Amino acid sequence: MKRIIIVIVLCFIWNCVFCQERVNRVPILYDSISQQKLTNAIKWTYYSYSGEWHSQKNIRDEGNFSSIQSKTITIDSVKYFVLYVETKQGAYDYPELRIGYHTFNMDELWIFTKDDFNKLFEINNNISVIPYLNTSVLSREREEDDIYNGIKHRFLSDERYIGIYEATDGSIRFTFGWDKYNKKDVIKSMETKYFEVSQEEWMKLYIE
Repeated sequence: MKRIIIVIVLCFIWNCVFCQERVNRVPILYDSISQQKLTNAIKWTYYSYSGEWHSQKNIRDEGNFSSIQSKTITIDSVKYFVLYVETKQGAYDYPELRIGYHTFNMDELWIFTKDDFNKLFEINNNISVIPYLNTSVLSREREEDDIYNGIKHRFLSDERYIGIYEATDGSIRFTFGWDKYNKKDVIKSMETKYFEVSQEEWMKLYIE
């Protein structure tokens, strides 16, 4: 009798496990998108060997960005704010030989909680260091998957930081790392390198 009961229970468990409905993941949709993009950043770099600052306008070269746009998404009833960064990266086909260098487009997504995103616009003359999750999108077809995995699996363990402050002339200066930085690294890096935009240009990124 016990053996019969065990068989019945196992059959029930089998049916529960293997007869469940196939449920697709809810598609990720952007709730809102800023109407304008930040495009007029100037990159300032201090070269210690010459003791001079140099600037680059209309940043579009490898390792920088061509534009930034704000978007919002909701996942599991939580609203996130995304700075969608269009970048150009570079790599060698044979790195050890430094042969076959080529560039390619790669979008960077800087994902913020609502509170941290709002801190980007509460700017003063002290450097604020604000955490965000960084995830890369090599193709638009993978964008949704990258966002979902980034938020669900790496938000607490893969934080990076934006450093930002208001200069004496009212312009906004900010920096970010393609690699991980701690807060002290961000502040230190702003002594020799940062992007600069007008307040009007920076406010293009504000979105509710």
